[in-house]
Amino acid sequence: MNREQGHSWLRRLIGSMGPMGPMRLIRLMGLLGLLGGCSGQEEVDEMAVTETTVEVMSCMTSYDEHVMATRAWIPPTTFLPYDVADKAIGICLTQDGEKPKKGYLFKSSGKWRTDIELDAEANYYLYGYAPHTPGMTCAISSSSTPGDNSAYSDGAVMTLDNVPSVTPSDVCVVIGATNGKDDYKADADYSVTGLRRGNFYYQAKANRGAEAGGNYIYLLFDHLYAALSFSIRVHGDYAALRTIKLKELQVETSAGDEPTTEKTCITITLNKTLDGSDPIESIVFTPKGAAMSAATVFASSAGELLSMTPSVYQCQFMPRGITKIKLTSTYDVYDKNPSDGHPEGNLLRKDCKATNTFSLSLFDQQTEFLRGRRYTINLTIQPTYLYVLSEPDLNSPTVTVE
Repeated sequence: MNREQGHSWLRRLIGSMGPMGPMRLIRLMGLLGLLGGCSGQEEVDEMAVTETTVEVMSCMTSYDEHVMATRAWIPPTTFLPYDVADKAIGICLTQDGEKPKKGYLFKSSGKWRTDIELDAEANYYLYGYAPHTPGMTCAISSSSTPGDNSAYSDGAVMTLDNVPSVTPSDVCVVIGATNGKDDYKADADYSVTGLRRGNFYYQAKANRGAEAGGNYIYLLFDHLYAALSFSIRVHGDYAALRTIKLKELQVETSAGDEPTTEKTCITITLNKTLDGSDPIESIVFTPKGAAMSAATVFASSAGELLSMTPSVYQCQFMPRGITKIKLTSTYDVYDKNPSDGHPEGNLLRKDCKATNTFSLSLFDQQTEFLRGRRYTINLTIQPTYLYVLSEPDLNSPTVTVE
């Protein structure tokens, strides 16, 4: 029996695979308390950091259906908490007729910091994105004309370049900003006045000099990519015979047979709105670079145990024009015979690989992938036979002659 005839837990041996329709659009929000600044370089991981800190309060997104917060607070209607965790956030502090102040909020030595220096109190229009990753760049203009700084009070055109086309990160754009509160209470709920979509106005205090004070910022985010969720479980009959440890998931996307490029340039046109309506006028995705190789969206050197309870793995991808998604999985297979030095059982197959291709047509009534939607594929590992027998499997059956 050759390998193609054998056990493939995510290809031929899937007992049931149920793709679901896209989840509703989920917008995100994040809360930042900005206390100081320091100088730095273009890339976050190369910044020279001084000892001025940033207080960051954040919550988990709804993708995991639970919330973790530093303090209790009430997000605006239709928004859910967004966990900025230790990711870097790119921000642009803009003024009409002035060159933007571009920089980051980032974590270093266990503390949040910023590289933007403010010498005096000033009024800005704050635009930004999250997360910033090494290699990404951001250009901003108040119109479609590059370098136009005339009217940021009316909106902005922001271009994010070198964004990975498939990524474990939830790529988002700021769609609202306002001043936060400086009288937080750990045991009290509170809401924020003026925090709404389309409002980018922010009053900053100096973080340099004799008049330096605390800066507290609230940010609203919206998704730029679509989310892809793999829900994987082992069927009970197979779980009684074998243990599977997942070591890596890699994802590739394509438009028909044409692979997606490795990077994407994203141009977002944002407008000021007075009624809380969506400020995003348009989003243009421009392919960039060579055809992508598989993007790793999960990795574990020891392997993560799969069970009869679904394990969920998620990534984000540039949705425009995508019709096919390829999933490549790497896993180890053990028997159920633990021994000294082998508590999981005997390792029967190491670093096995299986590839599945999923078409857009699998999703009911979907003609295109959409940003801000989550697409779920349910996978059940249910083989029809065993590829490799272990010694305990070789006990001959008893034959009774009557």
